[in-house]
Order: sequence, then C-alpha cells, then structure tokens
Amino acid sequence: MNSCKYFIVFLFLIISVFCQAQVGTVRFHLKLKGAYIFIKDKNVKLRVNDTIEKSLISDKKGYTGFLELPEGSFKILFDVEGYKSITRTIKIVRATGRTLKVRMKKE
Repeated sequence: MNSCKYFIVFLFLIISVFCQAQVGTVRFHLKLKGAYIFIKDKNVKLRVNDTIEKSLISDKKGYTGFLELPEGSFKILFDVEGYKSITRTIKIVRATGRTLKVRMKKE
C-alpha cells in the first residue's frame, strides 16, 4: 500500500513537469538599416499578433528589455518614433532565450 502512494506522488510530479507551458524569452536589438548605428534610448512600442501591446526602452547599444512568449508563431509590429514601423515574424520552439535583430529605416 505504501508503494502505491509513492507511485501516485511520482506520477503527479511527472505530469506537472510535462504540463507546464513552455515560454521563450526574446529581446530585440535595434539598428539603423544599412549602418552600424544603434537606435538608443527610444520607447519601442510592440504589438504582438495584433492584440498584446507592450512598451520597452532601448539602451545605449540598441537592446530592449525582454518579452516572454509561449511556444508558437508571432507577428510583432515595432513602432519607434522617427522610424518607419516594421513587422517581423518570430517562432518560439521551446523555452529558450534569444535576441532578434531588427533593422529600421528613418522616416
């Protein structure tokens, strides 16, 4: 009877591990298209799949904060004042961290 209890607890632990959502962490690196100039100290407005809106600030090297996304494909619209908006598609396959390079043009 005692071994049955341990088996049930073990089974619940295994199920809980496999049922957790896989989330990928993405940050963005913004540069001026065709040049090695970072888009720094700017408010970067993101729109993910036409629903989720988030604002991130780029640092002095053009990197933004992080965005956590579950597994799947996402269309991300980047809107930065003084630059043309750009849409990129990203696919999150598993829970990993990555940096997406974004090249933008001035308006």
